[in-house]
Amino acid sequence: MKDNSKENVQDFLKYIEQERGYSSHTVSAYRHDLNTFMDFLEHYDPQIIADLSLIDRQTIRHYLGREFEKGNSAKTVSRRLATIKSLFKYLVQAELVTDNPAIHVKTPKVEKQIPTFVQSNKIDDLMNMPDATTKIGKRDRAILELFYATGIRVSELVGLNIGSVNSDDQLLKVKGKGNKERIVPFGTPAKTALISYLSKRGHSWVSPSDTPLFTGNGEKRISVRTVQYRLKIY
Repeated sequence: MKDNSKENVQDFLKYIEQERGYSSHTVSAYRHDLNTFMDFLEHYDPQIIADLSLIDRQTIRHYLGREFEKGNSAKTVSRRLATIKSLFKYLVQAELVTDNPAIHVKTPKVEKQIPTFVQSNKIDDLMNMPDATTKIGKRDRAILELFYATGIRVSELVGLNIGSVNSDDQLLKVKGKGNKERIVPFGTPAKTALISYLSKRGHSWVSPSDTPLFTGNGEKRISVRTVQYRLKIY
């Protein structure tokens, strides 16, 4: 399929619209994702843009990593990977390539969001319960904000270090089961609460990266039991 890459992408978009009956909104989303991917390929390796059969799983992983670096959520990156998988499935069926490299790439884990039926005023009340004039209160507020923003587990939260936080892009590097890492985005309220808490402790984002993000007594890492106890208070 040399020199016909962009043409084949357009054929794929026509296929999902005309033969699969996808809505114009869905086709537009696919087109946007593929344009983003093609732009990446042009800078990554000009030869690949002329021959998509040269794409391997490593190329796709580099692309997904770049998308995370740009601050995209796991949900967005997962959708873009799904689009690439669909494109290559079509290319394989059309006998334009022999392999679908995207099926060998693991889909990023999409964090569960708090159900939409939780009223925003109730969330505001919850966030305002900790005493923001004390270090413990600032810590609890930061914990609540981070839980609300990311949906991470208590065991994952207590394992966070200052170096786990990319404050500029508002991304959190979380170690889950099996010591597997994933990237989770968080919002401005959580960032603000974290900055306030770290400042109260005499720390900042330039503190040693292995410094515990949340502590109990002194600078000792907070325990799962302590977090569970504090959450029951609120």
